[in-house]
Amino acid sequence: MKILQDETVLKENILNTTVIDYRNAKIMEKQYERINKHQIDIEKQQSVIRELENTYSTQSNILKWLAGLLIISILLAAYSIFSQYKLNKKKRTLELQNKKITVQRNQIKSIAKEVKKSNEAKTNFFTGLSHEFKTPITLILSSVESMFENKAIKETKLSRDVALIYNNSKRLLRLINQLLDFRKIEDRKFTLKASEVNLYEFSNHIFKDFEREAEKRNINFSLHANNKDLKIYLDRDLIDKVYFNLLSNAFKFTPNNGTISINIVDNPEKDTVNIHFKDSGIGIPNKELNSVFKAFYQGSNNNQSSSGIGLFLSKEFVELHKGALNVHSKHGTEFIVTLHKGSDHLKSEEIIYEPDMVDDSLIRYTDDVDYHEGNFTETETKDNEEHYSILIIEDNLDLVTYLKGKLAADYLVYTSDGTDAIDKALEHIPDIIVCDVNLPEKSGFDICKTLKNDLRTSHIPTIILTAQSSKESYIQGLQSGADLYLTKPFSYAILLQSIKSLLYNREKLRYYYINNIYRLDNSEDNFGPFEQNFISNINELIHNNLDNSNFSVEQLADELNISRIQLYRKMKAISGISISDYIQNIRLEKAKVLLNETTLTISEVAYATGFSSPSYFSTSFKNKYSKTPKAYRSNK
Repeated sequence: MKILQDETVLKENILNTTVIDYRNAKIMEKQYERINKHQIDIEKQQSVIRELENTYSTQSNILKWLAGLLIISILLAAYSIFSQYKLNKKKRTLELQNKKITVQRNQIKSIAKEVKKSNEAKTNFFTGLSHEFKTPITLILSSVESMFENKAIKETKLSRDVALIYNNSKRLLRLINQLLDFRKIEDRKFTLKASEVNLYEFSNHIFKDFEREAEKRNINFSLHANNKDLKIYLDRDLIDKVYFNLLSNAFKFTPNNGTISINIVDNPEKDTVNIHFKDSGIGIPNKELNSVFKAFYQGSNNNQSSSGIGLFLSKEFVELHKGALNVHSKHGTEFIVTLHKGSDHLKSEEIIYEPDMVDDSLIRYTDDVDYHEGNFTETETKDNEEHYSILIIEDNLDLVTYLKGKLAADYLVYTSDGTDAIDKALEHIPDIIVCDVNLPEKSGFDICKTLKNDLRTSHIPTIILTAQSSKESYIQGLQSGADLYLTKPFSYAILLQSIKSLLYNREKLRYYYINNIYRLDNSEDNFGPFEQNFISNINELIHNNLDNSNFSVEQLADELNISRIQLYRKMKAISGISISDYIQNIRLEKAKVLLNETTLTISEVAYATGFSSPSYFSTSFKNKYSKTPKAYRSNK
């Protein structure tokens, strides 16, 4: 190209490429092929190298991940070990805490058991306290009743002092009951027994109990009402305690020559009535007004002994009536009792449509008793067979002596201190039993249950006489089989009338037995289970031995597994006739049937009904039915 362009060209030049001519063409071809081959090999190797590089890269990444995972695993393992250590440490701590909790729980259980025992001991204490106090108060009240009926006292000024003793004995009883009421309030065992009451007359009755104290201390004591005919539903016993507590406090803190008033305000436009108890006493500090109704609270200005539960109980009793008790203090103290009119605020089971008996002033009765130097003189009976027998089971000797002295004129009285009560009952088979509950060995409930489950004594009416007045005790008494449940202190007049009523009902039952007992089929009789079985067994044994003239009372007693005297007393108590007369009456009743329905001769009828001879049969038949067997058959 340079020659064509007229450029200078060297003669010899070094070519950048190989000169291929005929001499080296084949070599060059082979070399070129070899180079191509090497080039292909190089490309393959480069491809392999790239694959290896990819593999290396992948493996490197994997290795890095594995290294990372290894590091993470190591860290996790270390954390796991650390966590396990911490968990073990916490576990040991929890185990220690658990052991402490277990110990504390056991201690709490132990304390709970001790508290339970303490509560049971307190309950037993209150029960025992009730019994120990109420029994002597019963004697005091009953003795005062007798004194009041004595003309030598009744017609003199002493009658007022006797009445004062009686009323203050009742107040002492109220204080004892207040302790027991507090226990009931704690256990929420009170049930209202509300009846319709004239509020003014009810208040006036309590008002008169405090009049003598007011006169003695020259206190202006008054009772007012804007509606003296207002009647409301209230539990007489509980509201009586409210009145007593509020008036007792008023007299306690009101000085001589002071003023105390009861003002009953009927709100015509509302369904409530307010009863204001106002006094001119020392009053209550304003900062303490919200605390006076707390149990055991003592006011800072109260220098007199007090239980601290009177106002607490009063508020609880009023609130049981869905009412309210409030207090104000300015120039003295004023308590306001708010009660509802009508009965809509009360439940049906809280209403008594026949009002309870009011424990009025001294109860009159006609029985006299001579009292001299602490001993009651018993009036001896001329003929014990003409009198009913009573078994008194009581461990208080004074009460036993008092009751025995009062009852001995009209009844044959047996006594027991409770240790031999069942033996005495089985020995004498009395017509009625009066039994206390708290006795030395067995409780009165257990004794009553034992006697009611014994064939020999199951028919005997039993009066439970006890200081326990709770609903549970009353139910337990009825479950034990008691016919009547009287609480101490009791009125002798009420006890006497109760005895007469039970004996009268027993006589009615005897009359029914006498007129119906001789039927051989007793399936329709409605006697008690023990008496029913007893009579049924006797009738069956007599019927099975009707033609056996040698069948005796002793054999009958052996068949019944009781003694002859117990069989006699049991049958006498049930039917009013002896067992031998009963057997003969059964034979004669059967003889009447045979005379009416068969053609047997008089002699055959006599032998068929167990009479030893026809003549004895004719005599017995005529004495019973006022006709000879022959005359009876001819007139049938």
